[in-house]
Amino acid sequence: MPHTVAERIRRWSREYSPCDPADNSNDPKFLKTESQIDYLCGRLYSEYEVTKYPPYTEFAFRLRDWLDSAPNEDDQKILFQIVPRIFFIGSNEYASLYRAAFNGPIARWLIEQVGLQIDASNIQEKIREELESTWFCAITDSMQIAKFYHINNIEGTDLRPDWRVLNTLGSATKISDFMKDKKLKRIVLLEDFVGSGSQMCSAV
Repeated sequence: MPHTVAERIRRWSREYSPCDPADNSNDPKFLKTESQIDYLCGRLYSEYEVTKYPPYTEFAFRLRDWLDSAPNEDDQKILFQIVPRIFFIGSNEYASLYRAAFNGPIARWLIEQVGLQIDASNIQEKIREELESTWFCAITDSMQIAKFYHINNIEGTDLRPDWRVLNTLGSATKISDFMKDKKLKRIVLLEDFVGSGSQMCSAV
């Protein structure tokens, strides 16, 4: 933590005024928050791709600048205590989301599309067969489609383009011919995004 932030945290803790005047203990919440932020900074926030490389500074210094943007220290205290509540998805969380998407909505959709009976004795084998004839593609390069394949142990075509590029540079005829050649029956388009997802519209 930059020294200017660390000094601020110590001062905020010392300024605590307990109900009992004889109690000179410090307010622990800022020190606890500092400890949480240090942990999250090392284990999670440092994974943020947008600011992972120069010229961006590490999270602790961006935190300092963010606090300094507040007009007064009361607002700085509020901002500081918000930080551990930031919802941030790191690589482990993405892996869990990829598995959940594959084993949940995608599996249910595939069963419905093909008309499989979920109580059939060979249901797993049938699902695996249908997966091999399903082409999983990213809509934009934001979605790490190769990672999705690996995490879910999907075998199939080794061409995994993003659909925005195909929309610009591809040929519908060549795509159709490729699917026939590889015996692909269906396409599943995937995307991870933050916000409106408007960048997907033209490609879809």
